[in-house]
Amino acid sequence: MATFHHNKLYWRITVLILCGLALVGPWWFDSTARLGGDCLPGFPLDRDWCASPRSGLWLVFGAFGGFFALFQAGSGLLTAAIDLEALFQSLLMSLLFLLPLLPFPVTFVVMMLQEDDDRRGQLVQVIVWGMAIVGASLFSRFIGTVGPRWALWGLWLYISLALAMLLLESLALWRSRQPVSYMDE
Repeated sequence: MATFHHNKLYWRITVLILCGLALVGPWWFDSTARLGGDCLPGFPLDRDWCASPRSGLWLVFGAFGGFFALFQAGSGLLTAAIDLEALFQSLLMSLLFLLPLLPFPVTFVVMMLQEDDDRRGQLVQVIVWGMAIVGASLFSRFIGTVGPRWALWGLWLYISLALAMLLLESLALWRSRQPVSYMDE
């Protein structure tokens, strides 16, 4: 068990790489009008519509698009034509889109700044991976997906990896509470 504790850097890097691969996979399907006979790269929904998979990397564009709407709201303050409800909804959706992306920079910073047994860094990791699970789960509930939900392997892989990482970081945090002589055995 001591090797598990001493190899935190390696399993953190491995899970981050796998989460990056999960972000490349499909997270939702976008329905488009069927133009012609084929629905490539997607699949046909009916004779008029197709569904094509969208990568989790679109979360970045969605988040920054929502923040861009906040900047546009500044001009609405001058003309008194601002919709606060839409502005608030845009802000919440942008924050929701950023939650699954949060572990990447935070884990990198924790790995660079962390000493051997820094409990604060491990606690930050537990919180961040928990927030990533909540964000990805809420994202899966908010998107009204067309097509089979099992085909969203990128989303399910990400949630599974985030849950595994939450459990590993919780175990590492718990192990750091043990006496030092017990950990080295």
